[in-house]
Amino acid sequence: MNQRSHGCFLTGTLNAMAGPKRMTEVIANALAESGHTSSILSP
Repeated sequence: MNQRSHGCFLTGTLNAMAGPKRMTEVIANALAESGHTSSILSP
């Protein structure tokens, strides 16, 4: 049986800097490329 994991990232308020949000996107994309599902939540 093939099980995929799901990751969820909560980025918080990033009005001042976009660096942490961009890094979260890079990590989520790398996980997606290896077959995992991920979500990014940003208020």
